[in-house]
Amino acid sequence: MLAGGASLVLGRLVYAVNFMGSGGGVGAGRAVGMAFTTISMAAFAIYGLMIFANAV
Repeated sequence: MLAGGASLVLGRLVYAVNFMGSGGGVGAGRAVGMAFTTISMAAFAIYGLMIFANAV
């Protein structure tokens, strides 16, 4: 859980720093930040569904 939260925060920070630094343009940091965010949120969603289904 802690690793997922840290990954989510890291992804958002990388995204924000790149977004502000490039004036809103597209960059490698923006893609990396989105990847970290999306993967973290998907993992949390799957974990939540597993808890709901009493699989964990």
